[in-house]
Amino acid sequence: EHGEEHGEHEEGGEHEEGVEHEEGEEHEEEFHFTPKDTEVACMLLGAVSFFLGLLYLVNWSDDDIRRYTWKIISTTISIFLAVLLFQGINKVVLTFIMPLGDMTVSIIQIGQCLLYIMIMQFSIAFISGAICEGDDHGLDKEVWVYNDPLSKKNGKEVEAEYKPRNPNAQRTVVVNEMKMEIPVIKMKLKLETRVQMMKCYARLLAHMAGFAAINAGGTMQQLKIFQTNAWMSLLPTVIVLAVVLVVFKCLGMLRDAMFKAAKEQGRAGKRAKLYDAEVDEAENDISSLSVSFLIVQSIRFAITGVMPNAEGEEELETPHDYGCTSALYGIGLLFALMACALVVALAKQATHHEEETENEEEEENFVERMTEIALNGAAMTFAWCCLWGTRWAYDKFLFENLSKFKDAEHSAKNKYPSKVMQRVVIALNLSAVACASVFILDKIDDYSRGSGSSSDEQVKAIQILVNSLAILIGFSWEHSFEGGVSAVASMAQPGVQQTLAKLAMGLAIASVMTPMWRKHILTKEMALEKLKDDREKSATKEKKQEGGAQQNLLQSEESSSSAPCLRFACGRCT
Repeated sequence: EHGEEHGEHEEGGEHEEGVEHEEGEEHEEEFHFTPKDTEVACMLLGAVSFFLGLLYLVNWSDDDIRRYTWKIISTTISIFLAVLLFQGINKVVLTFIMPLGDMTVSIIQIGQCLLYIMIMQFSIAFISGAICEGDDHGLDKEVWVYNDPLSKKNGKEVEAEYKPRNPNAQRTVVVNEMKMEIPVIKMKLKLETRVQMMKCYARLLAHMAGFAAINAGGTMQQLKIFQTNAWMSLLPTVIVLAVVLVVFKCLGMLRDAMFKAAKEQGRAGKRAKLYDAEVDEAENDISSLSVSFLIVQSIRFAITGVMPNAEGEEELETPHDYGCTSALYGIGLLFALMACALVVALAKQATHHEEETENEEEEENFVERMTEIALNGAAMTFAWCCLWGTRWAYDKFLFENLSKFKDAEHSAKNKYPSKVMQRVVIALNLSAVACASVFILDKIDDYSRGSGSSSDEQVKAIQILVNSLAILIGFSWEHSFEGGVSAVASMAQPGVQQTLAKLAMGLAIASVMTPMWRKHILTKEMALEKLKDDREKSATKEKKQEGGAQQNLLQSEESSSSAPCLRFACGRCT
């Protein structure tokens, strides 16, 4: 009996130890997280912090910071949608033309770029009403519009049964059925809506055409004849720029003919002017975007001796050293300074438009346009240099610290192109540095305005630097989004299915995001830009009035001091 009790005791002890051991294992497993769990947690916390930061910035107390923030968001979404759509379509095109040879592919890519340009021209002409619309456009009709951002009716025309309290004012209120006062504003609603639509699709199609031009020039740079040295690699840039400028010139002549025809028919040519102004800006974006990327391709080739592929990626065993990174950063800074110098050149050109003949005006417009393209191109070149320089520095850092990672072999194998997480980290770092730089530039601008030492050239230089930083943020996040779409599309079977999956994702995302971007983001950017312009016009008008008053006072003092003394005539003056 004693033996049986002892055996039962031993079995019970072993059972208790087993239970305790299992509980310990469960306790340990409860706090054990895989590297994937850590990555998801970082993305979750980072995403929440990122969006809260954006909410702070879009509601900042400084109007300039809010305008810069909305512009950065709008630029990022526009670039992302353009790249997403273009790459989805281009992958399908390459599926059919790749067997034709490199030279043939380059020519077809240029043709694809010209096709996007023609689509953009026709779309903007149609939206503006320059074509396919009758004489009665109604763009000058003013209506009352709800001006309450918290209302779902904000931006919509006021119903006929509601009468404004002060019909002669520009802003007033209406009383609704609940006896509540709702602010309204008088505006040309049809014109504003049309301008918004034009700017949305002009910017989107211009970026698509710009990336098509990049792809055409980048494909041409892969030919052996252009890889003999860095100077030869610049020839595709010149070829692409020459082709698009010739096309732009021909289309510009067509727009001038449309404007003259409208004048001869007794019309004001309002829609033709809208069409021309929006297309000019879009054409400049196409030229600047393509030239800047291709120039940076040649710069990278000159620094490292390795020509990147058409998308800018490099496949190397070891990353570039920090000396190459510093050289690329330095060249980017030189282009930023060049952009500031071109701002001064544009300001000087603006003072020479008086009393010009028709030929002189045409020549002046061409020089001014080329200066604007060079200005925007220099700013974008700065952005591309910063982006690729940061990619180089990050890759070098990872390569030197691979031994610290458990999955070193896998990391080295998938180092080029960078994984999605790497691209997101780079985009976050660049966004943080760019936002800090925007705050510094805004403080410099505010201090200069407050001290009275600010000039138009300085304001424009700060604006172009902010724009270049916005482009940098847009490019960095575009790389992240593009990598994310490619990663999701890789779940499909390689080949045609993967290509079609990427195209389908691009079309689906664009169909959802484009209306949202146009209605809720682009409108904010345009409204804040208009507010800035109105304040600048008001300040300029006030300065002119003050200057005119001072001039009149000086003239009156001079006339009173130079008037003859009448007392000499009567002999009373001694």
